[in-house]
Amino acid sequence: MLTCSAQLKAPGFNNQQRNPELRIQSQDSSSKARLESRASDSDEAITLPEGVEIDTNWAFLSIDCNMFVGIGFDGDDVYIQGFSVLFPEAVVKGSLNAEGQYVFPSGQYLGYYSFYEMDFYMVATNLDWEIIPSLVFDYDAEAKCFTSAQGQIMFENAYPDEIYYYAAYESPSIRFQTIEDQNANPTNPVYNYYYDYYDEYNWTMPDSNVNGYLLDRDRMYYNIYINGALLTLYYDDFLFLDMNTGEPIEEDFEDMPYSNIYTYYLYWYTTTNLGITPMCEGVETMGVQVFFEGFDGELYKSDLVTVDVTSGIADLETSNEVISTEYFNIAGVRVDKPTNGLYIMRSTSANGKVNTQKVLLK
Repeated sequence: MLTCSAQLKAPGFNNQQRNPELRIQSQDSSSKARLESRASDSDEAITLPEGVEIDTNWAFLSIDCNMFVGIGFDGDDVYIQGFSVLFPEAVVKGSLNAEGQYVFPSGQYLGYYSFYEMDFYMVATNLDWEIIPSLVFDYDAEAKCFTSAQGQIMFENAYPDEIYYYAAYESPSIRFQTIEDQNANPTNPVYNYYYDYYDEYNWTMPDSNVNGYLLDRDRMYYNIYINGALLTLYYDDFLFLDMNTGEPIEEDFEDMPYSNIYTYYLYWYTTTNLGITPMCEGVETMGVQVFFEGFDGELYKSDLVTVDVTSGIADLETSNEVISTEYFNIAGVRVDKPTNGLYIMRSTSANGKVNTQKVLLK
């Protein structure tokens, strides 16, 4: 086991300062405990009709952020709950049009967030961030899959008519998946780069399994290895906070949870982008391995990916040449000749290893 000394950094440091170009945050990086729901004089949050049941086994997929949401149907109307970072109980409403599409009007009120002293809305734009009247989803009832039109962005935004956002989801799609679909190994983490200003090693962390299904973050954790040794994260060095209460967590970690714990030194920029500041001198190699506690009682895991951080060359214990690549739409249907759009790409190596990732073809 490896232990490292800590250096405190300036308080009040936030995601916008750390990366001004990227303000998308994961559900685990919001201050939910500070929320005070309030409807303004002119806006009213949408409520679920009596008798509408919300099914939370729906995967919400976008370019930079994925999560589970709840879907409820009521005749020609559909309700989405859980996409909002600041207001997890908020719902937005879409209605079926003559073309069989579900239309979600832009500007739907989500709630008032006391920490920012602002009202927030669901706002739709095109890729140029020009506000459009609504988000439009095609719906395949047999596959239980919503697919948005290309070029749409869904914002959790501070104004109904001007973009000042907290979270953004490009080309969102929503598909149903069962609990059993999650029981498989996570895909492998990918090392991106070293940012010397923050002494940070940036990784893309998996949130889906090798079969392309989204995983429950509450059942995921990861290990970090420095120069081949398992890193122990001590609470008095890493200053862990419980994201639900804001209280310090006086516990040491080797198995670092994906969700509900915040520390500046393990910084989630999005639900899949993690900055690791190990606070160690003489780092030559860094390894990351991800685990998923299956609903069947099994422990599923990615490969241990180790990177020579001095050269950026990754060593995968079971790596080998890719011999085939397949594409599937978000409903899981194989596409022989993919065109522009969001797909799941599945690559098979000569050693039998399967890697799945989401790609946007343009």
